[in-house]
Amino acid sequence: MSEPVTWREGTPYSARFDDLYRTTADGLAQARRIFLGGCGLRAPGAEPAETPTQHASAWAGQRQWRILETGFGLGLNFLAAWQAWRHDGRRPGLLHFVSIEAFPVAAEDIVRGAQAWPELSAQAEELAAQWRRLEPGASCPVQRLSFEHGRVLLTLCLGDVRDMLRELRPTLPHRMDSVFLDGFAPQANPDMWSPDTLRELSTLARRGATLASWTANGAVRRALAQSGWQVEKVPGLPPKRESIRAVFAPRWEPTRARPPVDHEPARCVVIGAGLAGAAAAASLARRGWQVTVLDAGQPSGPSHSWGESSAPRASDLQGSSEGSSAARASDLQGSSEGSSAARASDLPVGLFAPHVSPDDNLLSRLTRAGIRQTVQAAEDLSQQGVLRAGRDWSLSGVRDQGHAAPVNHALAGWMKPARLVAAWLSTPGVQVRGQVSVAALRRASTDAVWQVLDAQGRELTQAELVVVAAAHSSAALLNEHLPPASPMPLNPVRGQISWGLHLDTPPDAANAPWPPTPVNGNGHFIPSAPMDAGRAWLCGSTYERGETDPRPSAAEVAAGHAANLEKLRVLLPEVAQRLAPDFEAGSVRAWSQIRCTSRDRRPLVGFLDGRAGHTDAPSLASLVTQVTPVPHGLCRLAVLTALGSRGLSFAALGAELLAAQLHAEPLPVPRRLAQALDIRRALPKTDGP
Repeated sequence: MSEPVTWREGTPYSARFDDLYRTTADGLAQARRIFLGGCGLRAPGAEPAETPTQHASAWAGQRQWRILETGFGLGLNFLAAWQAWRHDGRRPGLLHFVSIEAFPVAAEDIVRGAQAWPELSAQAEELAAQWRRLEPGASCPVQRLSFEHGRVLLTLCLGDVRDMLRELRPTLPHRMDSVFLDGFAPQANPDMWSPDTLRELSTLARRGATLASWTANGAVRRALAQSGWQVEKVPGLPPKRESIRAVFAPRWEPTRARPPVDHEPARCVVIGAGLAGAAAAASLARRGWQVTVLDAGQPSGPSHSWGESSAPRASDLQGSSEGSSAARASDLQGSSEGSSAARASDLPVGLFAPHVSPDDNLLSRLTRAGIRQTVQAAEDLSQQGVLRAGRDWSLSGVRDQGHAAPVNHALAGWMKPARLVAAWLSTPGVQVRGQVSVAALRRASTDAVWQVLDAQGRELTQAELVVVAAAHSSAALLNEHLPPASPMPLNPVRGQISWGLHLDTPPDAANAPWPPTPVNGNGHFIPSAPMDAGRAWLCGSTYERGETDPRPSAAEVAAGHAANLEKLRVLLPEVAQRLAPDFEAGSVRAWSQIRCTSRDRRPLVGFLDGRAGHTDAPSLASLVTQVTPVPHGLCRLAVLTALGSRGLSFAALGAELLAAQLHAEPLPVPRRLAQALDIRRALPKTDGP
């Protein structure tokens, strides 16, 4: 439930704290002058004297800038910072805005709060649209919103300020560049301004970080000074006579934790052009990496046709019979060429919906967080014109009937994975090379780069960073860098869907009402998705453990159809009855490929680092990173694989987790969820070097 806001002559008021959300004078002027100006960041229309630098913003020319705010309120400081970033020709490549809020308001109040400033109205509406998808902080205290094609990232920490600062500390020690010390007045909300809170906050600031606040309260100034800040009073915004700004310059060297390294973008090779590899390529390219994606087949890259040719054409499959021959049955599968990752992502249409559990378990929370990332990406790509809402994907909603009480998911729908892959691979800075088979990875003698080799040991390319995202084929590349007794635990699982055209089997509302949205449970049914030859229905999927052949025999295809029809009979009996004659006549199409799963069926995301092959160095397994980055110097080896049947739910999230670890950024999810995907859990335990 949202925190209620009372409006008093246009000024928002909190009954909980008996205080105003912002000054009665001019809230935007306070955001620009006190917070942005106090931290050396120029706002549109601001006088040069309002910033300590007198000239360019402190963030000018930086690759990224991290702002920490205590008290999001109605988001005015964020909107002002976003606007300042947008208008600054020397803005940083990436703006991270991390804000703590224990009592989030409704999206409608955010929009209303910006109405006094028309220049912010469009941004406020965009913020509100994503804000409506937030879930309660109790179930997911850290949630990420994305703007400006992923270049302005708002990380919301929904909970008590001390708890949220402790949540941030392990991943962001001494990393924040600017601090907006905001919130209700110290007398109204003393916990926000306590010495313990300010001391905890200071562990996140880098040396030289700036801080600004509207209050010049003496106790606050003294607590900041004791925590290492050099504080000065400056003129306030009426009716406040004074405000403060400060620089973090402790007379001691912080020893609690070394700041993680923000790696300089260089060359990156991504192996595998499926959902995982394409998502990783796009996330890293947005951060300045020059990314080359290698795949054994011809991926759905920028030069790929924008027709439906990235999925099997229904028109090509009409009239085919699964029982004609094994060779003909193979025509019904996706392409057998290319990496297992790219083939598995060539599914004609896939479903994305949260996992449902009675106790809201880890997988449930992970899938919701992942789907939020996927939907943000799809909406952004649609705005850019490289995805088409309604044609390539739809936020249709999904009805989950896998439990006693059906659940309707609003943040769920269908998507054509190959189209999403192609859109991600069209990101500037991404180059796609098809028909390239990678056989091995070897560190150069300097440890500065990885050499990517073919089967004859010839060098294909070099890069400072390699991301292995080749589904179950990843094991062959990674196992040589792991102890022989502990290979990468990746399991192949073949899956088959059954599908057909409405032209062949039109929905009969009188005799078999088809559901208005996709239905999920033990199996799934997508009632209608556009294809070249018309609208199609899809159902499935089988789960054949240990199967590695993506081209099943005609008998195996028939068995897969039978299994899918049986699932449909349980899920939607009337629809199954209507489609049964088509299954019996052999006119239903099939698509099958190999998924890749881990032992616990959660993705494997993270870094393998070390100097394998050097006798004076520990194995890679002993140097697996924590959720935070490892020291700079060695080239990096990353893994994003084992997405299983949830590639649409986890690819975007996994890619952003890799990027966050690599660049010392705020994590897009709570640490508990990030750790649940960390590759360390699947590797042998070591006692270190």
